[in-house]
Amino acid sequence: MRYSHNTFWAVLIIICLFSCRCNTSTNNDNDTVDSCLDDPDCGRIVWGESIDGVVIGDSVGAVMQKLGEPRYITSRAFNGPIYSYYEGDTLRLEVAFWANLTNGVQYIRAMPWYRGKTEVGVGIGTFRDDALETAGQPVSGTVYPITFHDLYEVNQNRFVVIYRDNRIYSIRMTKKSVDIEGQYEVQTVGGEIVAAFAQNAAQYSGYDWPLIIELTNSPSDSVYTGQVELARLGWINIRHCTFPDCFSLDIEDLLGFVETVVFVIMVYDPDSLAGDFYLSGPLIDPFPIPFTAIAE
Repeated sequence: MRYSHNTFWAVLIIICLFSCRCNTSTNNDNDTVDSCLDDPDCGRIVWGESIDGVVIGDSVGAVMQKLGEPRYITSRAFNGPIYSYYEGDTLRLEVAFWANLTNGVQYIRAMPWYRGKTEVGVGIGTFRDDALETAGQPVSGTVYPITFHDLYEVNQNRFVVIYRDNRIYSIRMTKKSVDIEGQYEVQTVGGEIVAAFAQNAAQYSGYDWPLIIELTNSPSDSVYTGQVELARLGWINIRHCTFPDCFSLDIEDLLGFVETVVFVIMVYDPDSLAGDFYLSGPLIDPFPIPFTAIAE
C-alpha cells in the first residue's frame, strides 16, 4: 500500500499531538498547570494561606467544621494528635495539632493522592518546572536520597513542596519560623515561677527543669543547636529532633529513669520563647510541662 505525501504528514502530526498530550498527564491524572475551568479541585490550595480552608492555628472545632470527622486520630509523643482524612481507602490529608490544643493546628500535609490544586492548577503530580513558573523561586532547596524539597515562606506560613521524580509528591504547610539566637532565661515552669516550681520539685530526685536556654542558630534552618542549663545537671548540649520545632537533651544515665529531655517550642521571637518540655524514658509516661522564657 502506498501513502501520499500529504497523508504521511497528517499521520505524523496526529502522532505528535497524541505524544504531547500523554506527556502532560500526571501520576494522579491531574493535568499540569492549566486554566482550571470547571475543575472543582482547583482553589483548594491557597498558596501560603490554607489547604482545604484549614489555616495554621485553627482550633479542633474549626477543623472539624471545615473537614468533618477524621477517619483516624493518631496520638504522638511530645505533640498533639494527627487527624487523618481519607477519600475512599486513600489517605489524602493530615492535620496535626500542638500538644496544647489551645494553640491549634501545627501543620497541614497534602498526601501523595490528594486531589486539590491551586487556582492555577498546581497540585500533586505537577512537574517542578511548572510549579516554579507559577510559585516562583523557593527560599531554599534540599536534596534527599529519593526526594527534593523546595521551601517557600509566604505571608506568615511556610510551604515545603516535596518532589519525587521531578513531580510534586506532597505539600506541607507550617508556621513561618522566626530567626532567633541568644540566651533565654526561663521565667515559669509548670505555670509557676521557677523558684516555686523548684521548691515543689525538690522532693523528686529524678526530676530536672531548665534555667537557661542558649540557641546558637535559628529554627529557620529547621535545626536547633546550642545548650540548656538544667537546675541539677547543669549545661547539656542540644540534639536535633526528628519533627518540627523541637530539640532534645541526651541525659542517659545521669538522672535515674529519665533518659531524654525533649523541648517543643510553640512560641518564639527575638524576645521570648514558650513551649513544653517532657521527661522521657522507658519507664516514664511523658507529659507536657509548660515553660516560658525571655531573652537576657
